[in-house]
Amino acid sequence: MKWTASQLGELQTMWLDPTIAIPTIAKHFDTTRNAVIGAAHRHVGDRKAAGPPPKPIKHSTVERRERRARQRAMAKARAAAKPKPPKQGAASGGGGGNLFAGPPPRFPAGSLASRPTIFGLRDSHCHWPMWEGHEPIEEKTYCGERPTAPGGYCLEHAALSVAGRR
Repeated sequence: MKWTASQLGELQTMWLDPTIAIPTIAKHFDTTRNAVIGAAHRHVGDRKAAGPPPKPIKHSTVERRERRARQRAMAKARAAAKPKPPKQGAASGGGGGNLFAGPPPRFPAGSLASRPTIFGLRDSHCHWPMWEGHEPIEEKTYCGERPTAPGGYCLEHAALSVAGRR
């Protein structure tokens, strides 16, 4: 349908009146409902834009800033109470040898501090995860030994990765 200027003016007044249904407008112009909606969107605008004004903002800018400052202070207090995450860095590499000869070697007790997190993990580190699943992401560490076996694992973890497949 080709809309004339007078029809578009009439369409605008009817479209912006929320009490008039769209099928009623379509019958008035002897056209389809979709034609009315298309013309109104192209020439008049959104029907809901003429509705009630938006609700006022609940919190003022000052209240939001104060709330964010309190949240930052609480986060700092929580971070101070937590133990520091381990330092990142590669541990010394393992040696060669048979993958399945004897029990796998164990790590020394003090080697936990040198294990990399996800943020410090490199191709030169063993990618075996060393967490239980409940730690925050910044505290999750990987083995970090030099990978000497295929698959990016050190000898110990290469043996563990294939142990379940036997």
